[in-house]
Amino acid sequence: MEHTGTTSQQVKPAPTPKSLRSIWSSAWKLAASVALPSISRIPAGMFVIPGIRTGRSTTRVTPLFFVMNLRAHWALSLVAWTAVVVGLATPAEAQTQQQPPSPSIAEVTHTPEGAATLFLRAIRAIRWGAAAQLLHDTTLERFHFTVTTIANGDQSGELGAYLVQTDSAGLAALDPTEIFDRAIGAVIDDMPGLMHALYDRDDDVIGSVDEDPETSHTVYRTTARISGAVPEVKVMQLAATPSGWRVVWSDELEVIQAALYGVGR
Repeated sequence: MEHTGTTSQQVKPAPTPKSLRSIWSSAWKLAASVALPSISRIPAGMFVIPGIRTGRSTTRVTPLFFVMNLRAHWALSLVAWTAVVVGLATPAEAQTQQQPPSPSIAEVTHTPEGAATLFLRAIRAIRWGAAAQLLHDTTLERFHFTVTTIANGDQSGELGAYLVQTDSAGLAALDPTEIFDRAIGAVIDDMPGLMHALYDRDDDVIGSVDEDPETSHTVYRTTARISGAVPEVKVMQLAATPSGWRVVWSDELEVIQAALYGVGR
């Protein structure tokens, strides 16, 4: 009768915070003992190393800071490797717990003020793809129609290629969010003055006035970052959706649409 043996393998438990502190404490103590050379019987500022040259005893003098730097290098290397070992030994779950998850876009836009703040940040950062995700579907369709009309009205196809970097067939396959991102990015990149006005400013959301449970008007203050600039108070219209509040219209969208119309003229 065969006997099948099983080899038991001990699994080391994950280090606890107390054991991790002990590892770090030991590493720093060892580093300190290596990094600090004994300077007894050494003249201030110098380190004496005996040596032999041409059969007679000589003394070679080396600056103390050089030796200290050399030893400090090895000590810091030891501490660095200890940090790597501790990091590898730490469970992935513990590392994950140290980094709280980022809030979702639905959580950030659960209020009109939150959606307006996020939209204005995307505009200042010139991130049109992010701004498009905060637009209401009716607004995206509005820009989709405008870009499509401009592109299809040009028989040469140059305007379509300029706005969305593709031909008419490719344009038909793009969703409204991608069209907004490409078209507005192309237009604003060629208008440095307008781009500067959009990002070089400060925005402060003041509050909102609800027209009804699904419509809100958010008031915000915009101040250009130039000497003597006068703050402007503006209003942004937002609508509630299952995914959070979305921007229907704003002063920034009015300016962007006017710039887009200028391409088709």
